Amino acid sequence: TQPVVDLGKVSVGKPVSQMASPELPGKMGRILVVNDEFNFVVVSFGKNDGLKGGEVLSISREGKLVGKVQVEKLYDAISAETILDGKAGVYKEGDTVKL
Repeated sequence: TQPVVDLGKVSVGKPVSQMASPELPGKMGRILVVNDEFNFVVVSFGKNDGLKGGEVLSISREGKLVGKVQVEKLYDAISAETILDGKAGVYKEGDTVKL
């Protein structure tokens, strides 16, 4: 079994508004934090963007699909997702996230 991780407080280096991707069309954002030890990422959109618990998101880099994650914890402007494919070390901060 995986350890329980409390995501009550998540810190990122920049305000979330600066990490979002206004130049990208549609529902796209960026990975803000990667935690390979506990198998999750934090992304730059949340409830305010229409994200719902359990949704599966695609992660890409330079236009190529890297993998998929599933929404676990929602906040207004960010969310935490479980890495579905178990590819530890594959995801990077700044990777594109698509709804």
